[in-house]
Amino acid sequence: MVEDFGFTHICTGELLRAECEKGTKEGERLKKLMCDGAIIPTEQVVPLLKSAMMQHPSKNYVIDGFPRSVDQGQMFEQQVAEMQTIIHLEIS
Repeated sequence: MVEDFGFTHICTGELLRAECEKGTKEGERLKKLMCDGAIIPTEQVVPLLKSAMMQHPSKNYVIDGFPRSVDQGQMFEQQVAEMQTIIHLEIS
């Protein structure tokens, strides 16, 4: 999709890891949540995505690893933009 159709790829995992690497209290808290396998609070994921989208303006995005819950999708649509398509792949 990125190469063939010009979509901008944003990976939530990369955004979260970058936030952890900053060494802030918030980064440490996120790191612990990620190590525990917990879903990162929507209130933290959506602003990271919004910031990444503002830094990389595009008409179309592929957001990898998001949403992971219905509330994440709802908050994204309320605060950022309406989602056009969600592709859910479940692979063993």
